[in-house]
Amino acid sequence: MIMNNNLYISDSESELALRLTIGGKARNLFRLKELGMNVPSWVVIPQETLVSLVPEETRSKSCAEVVRFIEQMELSETFIKNVLAHFPSTEYFAVRSSALDEDGSDFSFAGQFESELFVTKQNIAEKIKKVWISAFSDRVFQYRNTNNLQQVFGLAVIIQEMIPAEVAGVAFGINPVSGNRNEQLISAVFGLGEGLVSGELDADNFHVHGTEITRNLAVK
Repeated sequence: MIMNNNLYISDSESELALRLTIGGKARNLFRLKELGMNVPSWVVIPQETLVSLVPEETRSKSCAEVVRFIEQMELSETFIKNVLAHFPSTEYFAVRSSALDEDGSDFSFAGQFESELFVTKQNIAEKIKKVWISAFSDRVFQYRNTNNLQQVFGLAVIIQEMIPAEVAGVAFGINPVSGNRNEQLISAVFGLGEGLVSGELDADNFHVHGTEITRNLAVK
């Protein structure tokens, strides 16, 4: 059972986060906050919460049967109310995956799990379930098999204040194209970054090598 009896961890409970399975993405949010970065408010529902909500006999069944169980499962109004209490003035939310081996040093799971943007208070429960369900898709199963990764049950879910960004992007500590460890790559697009992640938009790319920055701007 989750220690705070609310089945989630707030962004101020870093000590509790160390004792539960919150995934790479959520751990990085805690790291950024510790560094003093301006991180939008969030809570994380650890992987243990989903495990506690799905009976053991169901967890041992096929992915399709687990998905059906989650689809029919109702999250309590008290649970959702307690989560929303951490966001008294927030109108929209991002509901994001945070798997154990997601965004790690060897594997990213890019595009494998669901992320829901501009989620309202009224449909946040359904979006949480949708992210949970994405952990049991065929593509995730095949990704783990292809990369010889252990099959794990479920994932953690981040609920975060939605920021209507004018520009968004991805920063790589190592150039992922050349493999140059001494060069960083920043790719950015107008808007929320969905077009960048999906590959629908050409990005502005900034190659950072020490104090030198090379810019390759996309035609817009």
